[in-house]
Amino acid sequence: NLDKSKNQELKLDLGGVRTPPGYGQGMFKCKDNQVAFQAFPGRCDLYTLCACGVKVLLECAPGLYFDPASSACNFIQLVQCPHSL
Repeated sequence: NLDKSKNQELKLDLGGVRTPPGYGQGMFKCKDNQVAFQAFPGRCDLYTLCACGVKVLLECAPGLYFDPASSACNFIQLVQCPHSL
């Protein structure tokens, strides 16, 4: 049961990936009226979905990185990733 009065987060464990440090400490702010994808700092294979005040941590499939230009996962060769994994 989600409490709409609080900025909440959902963490998905996809393929054994652990939630990165700092994820739950206000790194991302989701507005109540926002639906958006955000890159995860320091990890090109992770991204956050903000949907109506709830944030969900997601992971791209193997061989893909999150591409902020398209708000979707894309081939590693096509994404400029400043971080090394």
